[in-house]
Amino acid sequence: MSYIVQFKSIDGEIIGDEIDCPVSTTPDQLTTLINHLLENEDPLPYSFFIDDVEIVNQLKDTAEEKKLTTEDNITIRFQAQAIFRVRPVTRCGADMPGHTGSILHSEFSANGKLLASASGDFTVRLWDLNTNMTKHILKGHTNWVQLASFSPDCRRLATGAVNSEVFIWDTGSRLTLRKLTGHKKFITGIAWEPFHLNPRCTRCVTCSKDGTAIIWNVDTGVRVATLGGHTASITCVKWGGNGVVYTGSQDRTIKLWDTTRLTSSGSVTMLASLKGHGHWVNSITLCSEHVLRCGPYVPGEKRQWGEHIDKLDRLRQRRIRDIERQTTARVSSLDKSLGEKEISLKEESVKKDEEAKPQKTISAATDEFYAAENAILLELQSIAKKAYDECIKACGGTEVFVSCSDDFTLFLWRPSATKRLKKPTARMTGHQQPVNHVLFSPNGLYVASASFDHHVKIWNGQTGRFVCSFRGHVGPVYKVAWSSDSRYLVSCSKDSTVKLWDLAAKKLKTDLPGHADEVFALDWSPDGSGVVSGGRDKIVKLWKY
Repeated sequence: MSYIVQFKSIDGEIIGDEIDCPVSTTPDQLTTLINHLLENEDPLPYSFFIDDVEIVNQLKDTAEEKKLTTEDNITIRFQAQAIFRVRPVTRCGADMPGHTGSILHSEFSANGKLLASASGDFTVRLWDLNTNMTKHILKGHTNWVQLASFSPDCRRLATGAVNSEVFIWDTGSRLTLRKLTGHKKFITGIAWEPFHLNPRCTRCVTCSKDGTAIIWNVDTGVRVATLGGHTASITCVKWGGNGVVYTGSQDRTIKLWDTTRLTSSGSVTMLASLKGHGHWVNSITLCSEHVLRCGPYVPGEKRQWGEHIDKLDRLRQRRIRDIERQTTARVSSLDKSLGEKEISLKEESVKKDEEAKPQKTISAATDEFYAAENAILLELQSIAKKAYDECIKACGGTEVFVSCSDDFTLFLWRPSATKRLKKPTARMTGHQQPVNHVLFSPNGLYVASASFDHHVKIWNGQTGRFVCSFRGHVGPVYKVAWSSDSRYLVSCSKDSTVKLWDLAAKKLKTDLPGHADEVFALDWSPDGSGVVSGGRDKIVKLWKY
């Protein structure tokens, strides 16, 4: 017995003619077939779907689940999987003490080299992941620090506190680059402008309980624009790859702001004000979120960006050494001049002429440095732009986003280039308590939601259809994080555990106990090297495979 199948790519392209496939066909056999049809010189791994159900075992199992018979023509959608594989974490690789307050937030840098943890002890710690030791303790906040966000180039860290303070730090040292003053109440969200739009990463946006979001130039500390339109606290903010800033609020609305039309006076066009939720909007996720976070550091593709990053690091280090030598030479020259008691006017004139000569050399060296730096940044920008374009193409050509609320629901929104966005594409129901956090999978196919009803639910990221529910926590689930290959998901809860879920098997893979109290902070490194968690027990835990 066999099925008549037609292959279709995730973006709708028909591949080949209709084919008779035995009912016992497996995903491996489908992969061999599609590689042959696509004439791939190097075979790639693929995932296969009938509607929104993935073919995991045999073709007949999924067809029967969709109530299809051998008399039906079946369309099988396929998508290339990440070539690299993230190994599931199974154990606690390191306990990293040091904080004297609860861990409220933790985040890996996009290059996987640094980890930041924000705490109720008013500090942020940067951890060296090679030694699992504290690299820097960032002090300056005068209240709980509940947010920390790395810039896409990993050179800066933005932190936000309960008392409205926002600091920009240099990740290479403990220096405070800027203190951003403007909000009146505690900070609820931070987002950086995507790398492919601004490779120097000079702008970020923050939102606050005061009902405003502010776009900052982090180099100067100047407020570029204030996004004011919400009538209650803004709970979350995202900066999309098309230049749109998304804000969700306790006024039950989501507003879209076009930063590409930013005027010199600091006014920003509001594209839409979306209504539908019956209670506070708690979280927003974009289908491109993982790609925007990683910027040029595309997981599994270090051969593309590694050489450029190494070249950029060497260039900047050489620039620092040159500046240090020039500074030392100037100080020595000044000391020598001060030590001379009698200098004729003629000698002074000669010295001024001599000092003017190296000044031209310094200026030329500076121009040469910026020209070389810009060339490398353009290469990295093209890598980030390519990754973003591929992600958007896989998501149907638009930046889809999902919102979740205290009204127990999620909404899927699909903006259109031709129509003004007014209504959600899908209303996703099933949770029995407020939905606290929502996150798109890196491949854009799935959405995970964490709720106070103790459950994690998985939804189809393009249609909003329910896929499965993960049950195992015995307390409210605070946060979820995906592996970069979209095969695994971790969640943290008030029940003091971290749990690892297998998406293909739709079940719990590993229970990760160890925390002594509820777990607030959770993240999975973009390079797949590990998971970090932290909570009320004041310990940062690093989970490894």
